[in-house]
Amino acid sequence: MAKIAVPEQDYNVRRAADCGSIPLYWGRDAAGHFLFIVELDGDHSTQFKQDGTSVHGIDVDLRSFGEGTEQGLVLTLERQVDSDLFHGLCETMASSLKAVQDSPTALAVALAHIKRWKAFLAGKKGRLLSPEEVRGLFGELSFLRTLYTEHLDQVSAMDAWVARRCSSGLYLSKYSR
Repeated sequence: MAKIAVPEQDYNVRRAADCGSIPLYWGRDAAGHFLFIVELDGDHSTQFKQDGTSVHGIDVDLRSFGEGTEQGLVLTLERQVDSDLFHGLCETMASSLKAVQDSPTALAVALAHIKRWKAFLAGKKGRLLSPEEVRGLFGELSFLRTLYTEHLDQVSAMDAWVARRCSSGLYLSKYSR
């Protein structure tokens, strides 16, 4: 990837080795960014609008090539410091595309692959609470506040709120009956 020269305009690309029937390319753009391109036959704009995703640090775009009969799913790495992660994503995507025979399936597989990486790298930090979980947390914190402002000292209130493991395997407060 690093051996591909930075062009004065557009892209410089090199076909990825052993990529199956869907053409895949490593490249660089005029700004020096690393690229990975999945070449697709036909127009896949609707599918991309429905299933597309965004990833922090990688621009994911569908671009037309030539006379408009071909499109490319273009992944552009924004910061070179992340090139090892980008290379890993693209290599595993290339591997998952080897058995694919048609462009619509290739786009679906590629976008699903990007979404899986995004979820994997986000881990639990990237997950927001659902509306039900927010309401539940609010209720628990309101109950805890009522305990320590009206009924117990703060330590006793925390002890009441924190779950205790019963011998039956259920979690119950020591103040529950």
